[in-house]
This record gives sequence, structure tokens and C-alpha cells, in this order.
Amino acid sequence: MPTARDWRDPVVGDEGAALQSCDIAIGYLSRNPRYCRDYDTALEAVGRGDNSAEAATEALIETWGLSFVVAPAKPYDPQAVIARPDVAPANVVLIEAPATLPEACPINLNEAGTISTQLNLSCGSYTVLADPQGDHHVWQLAPPGRPLALVIPNGPYRGIRLAAAQRLHRHLRGVLSGLPPLLLSDKAREHHRWLLRALDARLAGAKPREMAAIMIGEHVRGFNAAEWCDSRERRKISRWSAAATKLMTGGYLRLLCER
Repeated sequence: MPTARDWRDPVVGDEGAALQSCDIAIGYLSRNPRYCRDYDTALEAVGRGDNSAEAATEALIETWGLSFVVAPAKPYDPQAVIARPDVAPANVVLIEAPATLPEACPINLNEAGTISTQLNLSCGSYTVLADPQGDHHVWQLAPPGRPLALVIPNGPYRGIRLAAAQRLHRHLRGVLSGLPPLLLSDKAREHHRWLLRALDARLAGAKPREMAAIMIGEHVRGFNAAEWCDSRERRKISRWSAAATKLMTGGYLRLLCER
């Protein structure tokens, strides 16, 4: 997995990046020990030539919902993250258009700008189109060159799917696509920074009081046992740790559907 930074270091800002919910979700999943083992096993198999990167990646996203693309030459690439269309409504899904829609035509995504990631999978192709305002994640579940139709399921996330499709439409027209529907707010970024830092600390074996002293304030080192037990600082560390652990062990999938 990506090299873990020391949780004691100050949090580095990322205000210049167009972070979407999937970018934060992979941050939690990449700290999950079971996912790390699965990914490393897949990476080794691809490196030996026992499996293809496409097949290995497809197996991981089937199990975990999303994954880094299994690429031995460039592992853990944050631009190469793939998510299943059923768990990530910000992905645009294209299928072969029915014959009753004669105006439908193919889309050549290779001519649609810079491609960050592209995989040919058993069900179709997955493409990430780079965009400074927020990348576009596109599933084409149809053979190349076929007329395409957009899928917007009538479900709880239809607004997100429609917004993502409208952004892609503007991008294909060569105009500013606008902000993604699940772009993280500054408040959400700050919240997840603290949760991920708390998670790194717990995974490194740090004790709650040490975490509180570094993440909240050195004054907690002077608390006696009773003061520490009843302190707001201890409760805050406990809340951060519990929330981060829940996100790491499955809650990250919820982040694919919300800010």
C-alpha cells in the first residue's frame, strides 16, 4: 500500500486537488489490512504473469467495491482507482442503445481529452478522463463502436448520476464541465484528515493519551487518571478512532454515495 506517513506529523493540506468522495474512500480502504493483503497478492500474481492486471483489478472491485488498478509498474496510483458502477453513482454508465433509438451514436473516449486510467474488463471498459475541476469516471458496458445510451436508474442517487452525466456531456462538447456532484467541501476535507490521522495512529499502535497530546494538546499529559478518564479529549479521540475504523472496515462504501 502507499507509504504511510507518520501520524505525528502535521496534516498536509490538499486544497489544490479536486477531491471527490471516491478519493477519500480509497484512503480508508487502503488502510484495511485485509484489502492490503488481497491487493499485494494480486500484485504479485500480475508481476509473475499468472494473471492480467484487468482480471486482478476486476476481482478486487467485485470483492471490495473499489480498488487501485493492479499495476506493478505503478502501484497505488491515486489517479488509477476503479469503482463498481452499482456502488459509485458518480460514475457515468453507458450501454448499447436499443434499436428504437436511431439517433444514438458511438462515443470515442480516446478522443475526449487526457485519459488517466483505462481498462478493458469482461463487462466492458472503464475510463477516467482527467479534468482540473474533477475527473470523469465512465463505464462503457457495450462493445466499442456501438451506439450508446446513458443509464440513469430511477433510484435514490439519480440526481448524482444525472449531474455526473451532464458534466461528461459538457466535457465532450469542449466546455467547462463544472464541479462534480460529490466534490468534498473544505469542512469535509478537514474532518477526514483528522479521522485518517487517528486511524494511522491506531494502526501504528499509539495509545489514546499519546494521540490526544499530539493531535489536540500537550496539556493532556498532565492529567491524572481520573481527569483523563473524564476528559473531553479522551472522548474526542475515542469518537475519531471509532468513526475511522468503521469507515475502514466497510463504511467507505457509503462515502461513494455522499460527501
